[in-house]
Amino acid sequence: MNTSEIKNRLEQLIRKAQGASKRDPLPVILLFGRGGALDSVAALCLTMAIENEFGISIEDEEITAENFTDLDTLAAYVRTKLEIS
Repeated sequence: MNTSEIKNRLEQLIRKAQGASKRDPLPVILLFGRGGALDSVAALCLTMAIENEFGISIEDEEITAENFTDLDTLAAYVRTKLEIS
């Protein structure tokens, strides 16, 4: 699976977790910081949806700003997880 496909699938999951439409811009910050777009419940739902969608396991210590800052960093993280498994 290429990065573009991963990003498209992630974008759908993020929008669903936010309750956002396709017209709404994706936030720069997904999970971390005061301006984070997702509350803790939505962040947990997104993490579980990513695990289910891509068949990967996300460990608690991997849920970091480095991996979940924006769509690009999240796609890179998922791609790495897919390559490992």
